[in-house]
Amino acid sequence: MRPLRFLPLLALLSLGGCTSVQYVEFPKRTAPGTIFFTAEAVKPPYESVGVIQLTRKGARVFGFADPVGTDLETAMKELTPQIQTSGADGVANVRMHSTPITLGDEILGAIFFFAPIGTQVTITGELVRLGPPRQQVQVVPQ
Repeated sequence: MRPLRFLPLLALLSLGGCTSVQYVEFPKRTAPGTIFFTAEAVKPPYESVGVIQLTRKGARVFGFADPVGTDLETAMKELTPQIQTSGADGVANVRMHSTPITLGDEILGAIFFFAPIGTQVTITGELVRLGPPRQQVQVVPQ
């Protein structure tokens, strides 16, 4: 009878020790015109076009459903048209952060389904154009 007294405490501790892993593969530059992502700096020659940041906030409902799409892969897909619009070839020095959702969070979210779990994903990086810098034309007023 005595060992059962600690069973709820052990169950609670086991939920707190869960690990969350998200894996997303960076698209590789296979041909000119394809967008690339890299967590490292780009070797010269290249031109820095600017900085880009995407933040998506949402909530997990029922512990597992993510209607907004706050995962890394969805965020990267959303960045692609913006990178193309900027005229960059890709993003260097990429940094990603997302809210970790563990199995314990999902279980508690399913039990307390009326209280959604807040989630967020943020991706930042430097927009780069490969090759030598383009010559800028200066317009002189007359």
